[in-house]
Amino acid sequence: MVWDVTDQFSIMPSATLYFEKSADWGEKNGAVGRNSLDLSIALGYQVNEKLKLTCGYMYTDVGIHPDTFGIIEQMSPPLDGHSFSLGAGYKITDKLSMCVGGMAIFYEQDTSHATYLAPNVLLAPEITYKKRNYCLGLGFEYSFF
Repeated sequence: MVWDVTDQFSIMPSATLYFEKSADWGEKNGAVGRNSLDLSIALGYQVNEKLKLTCGYMYTDVGIHPDTFGIIEQMSPPLDGHSFSLGAGYKITDKLSMCVGGMAIFYEQDTSHATYLAPNVLLAPEITYKKRNYCLGLGFEYSFF
């Protein structure tokens, strides 16, 4: 959905609810505790006929607690996070455009409890998960027609 507030300024809100809790996972994934959710908003500003600037924010709630992570989730933990982005697009000619963007994702820290096979027999230690991702992108678009 795009709301054109003015000819130059637009707002793009978005909400996505993933119905994982009611999905039939079979024996594949018992880790899903609740449905996941993405909430986001982006702002765009057309500076002039050649230059457009954008920024955005997204909150992600994954619905899985670290105590239920399988081996795959332990290696790349799905954590709740906050994503921030900035971008710019520039129309070089009528047929050629360039865009550049950057994004930072700050994940919320979470901890899984230690697992014991028997008293004083540690199977898995307590693990604190925390991570950040930074991305840069550069693209060109050419229209043949």
